[in-house]
Amino acid sequence: MLGWEPVIGQEHVQEVLQQALAKGRLGHAYLFSGPEGLGQEKVLDALAASLSCSVNILKPCGECEGCRAYAGGNHPDLHRVVPDGASIKLDQIRSLQQVLSLHPYLGSYRVCIVDGAEAMTIQAANSFLKMLEEPGDRVVFILLCRSTQSLPKTVVSRCQVLPFRPIPLSVLQDRLQEEGAPPNKAQAAAFLSGGRPGEAQRLLQDENWQERERIIGDLGAFPGVGGARVLALAEEWSKDREKVDLFLDMALLWYRDLLVLATTDRKDLVVNCDHLPELVNQAQRYAPGELLRALESIEGCRSKLAGNVNLRLLLEDIFFTLEKEVV
Repeated sequence: MLGWEPVIGQEHVQEVLQQALAKGRLGHAYLFSGPEGLGQEKVLDALAASLSCSVNILKPCGECEGCRAYAGGNHPDLHRVVPDGASIKLDQIRSLQQVLSLHPYLGSYRVCIVDGAEAMTIQAANSFLKMLEEPGDRVVFILLCRSTQSLPKTVVSRCQVLPFRPIPLSVLQDRLQEEGAPPNKAQAAAFLSGGRPGEAQRLLQDENWQERERIIGDLGAFPGVGGARVLALAEEWSKDREKVDLFLDMALLWYRDLLVLATTDRKDLVVNCDHLPELVNQAQRYAPGELLRALESIEGCRSKLAGNVNLRLLLEDIFFTLEKEVV
């Protein structure tokens, strides 16, 4: 959809960009910072649509050649760079230099989007810095990254940083209920997402919600499942590496909740709030030190996943720790 639609919690970002468009004072580089799921793509889409329109930069007409090209995903003035594998490479940045030296073909500007900017190699970042220092006429750079800390300070300093912030959990919960989510699911999704609407909506999808319940079912049985079940679980989860990240994320939150309940009376701090009775019961079966070791084991597995490791052995180590047994 062309045009500016309200993005909950990110009104400050939208106002900055709309004012810049209205006053004709558009910056040459913007840095959208913040975790995924906060509406970055919606704001980016609105800005790119405005800059692609051949008729009205404030409110895309939707009918001109520029708008039609943007809607069709083939606007000649729009260029997007994404990581090639694990990184954005020097050759990708160099290829931009050639196209950005040309004048806009249909729209008012040439727009360069760098998605996952923190993935730029040192060489790519240095090359990109030169482009920022000499941006050329009618060029706008839009960088997306999780945190400004992951980019060279020299790159950040040449951009206008627009932080995307999580929204209050109560506000998100109300919004999810307005969209049809049951109260218990809305509350849990809001807490689990950390105030990120996109992530909350993703979690509420039937397939993802069922996967979460499956993970909680496995975790909630500890300790006391026995060695044979530990080995079976490790084999089962190691067969689907793509889901291991989700499993580990959920495991960290679950055992974090157990530690909260084992050491405080702050039930209001529990993330998996829709499973509070099970958590309270399970927390009584662990000592705080055992829960800390469990969290260390889970976090250790996450840090090792990027390497060439035996996933099944890593998971066995986690599950035996949850079982309170020494491997």
